[in-house]
Amino acid sequence: MKSKLFRILLIGIFIIGILACIGWVIFARFSLNKPNVTSTGEQTPTKYFLTDFSQIQGTPILIAEISVDYQSQRYSGSSRWFSFGASENARDHNLVFLDSKTLESHKLFLTNEHGILNVTQFPENIERSYGEFVPTINGQTVAEWLVYEIVMNDTNQDKLLNKDDLMVVSVSDVNGAAYTEILTGVFFVYGMEMAEYGKLVVTYIQNDRKLVSIIDLKLKFVLDTKELIDLGEDVR
Repeated sequence: MKSKLFRILLIGIFIIGILACIGWVIFARFSLNKPNVTSTGEQTPTKYFLTDFSQIQGTPILIAEISVDYQSQRYSGSSRWFSFGASENARDHNLVFLDSKTLESHKLFLTNEHGILNVTQFPENIERSYGEFVPTINGQTVAEWLVYEIVMNDTNQDKLLNKDDLMVVSVSDVNGAAYTEILTGVFFVYGMEMAEYGKLVVTYIQNDRKLVSIIDLKLKFVLDTKELIDLGEDVR
């Protein structure tokens, strides 16, 4: 009797072993041997490069461009830097800000789908009296705001983002926070100057009109806009 039970037990163990082997084979075939798309699939081609970080004057903030050209870094401590040629596509498509004290970082935009044409920091690091106290560190003017000329979309449908598209003039704090679009549908910017501390005078073309606006950089708001004097049809 005991011998019979022992044989039945052995047969049961044998059957369980066979079933376990079959299960392992099925698992290996449909799971372990499944292709790893992440590691073996085609790599996503690199469109942009992160340039080296540089310090913005008088601040602990470091800035770098997300650019189509790794070697084309343009910010080097000067007040203004540019990222477009005569007719080429914008090279910079985003900015990365890094706080050297907290090591916190963030991008200006969530995506890299826009074209950054110009960036100017204010106050500029030049000798000028703005009529009130301007903070300095080691003889350098402390930058407080960044002003951008940015192409948000391909407005002329030529599949390029460049100075031939309509742009927006935007303002942010020096660390890229509180980014605000101020002027939209701008065709051309003649220039911008902070004649009074915190007040930016911008001359530009919008809707075929030559305009001048005063922007409050602290409030990030247009205080006043007027049309320039008629310069004649032979003046662009």
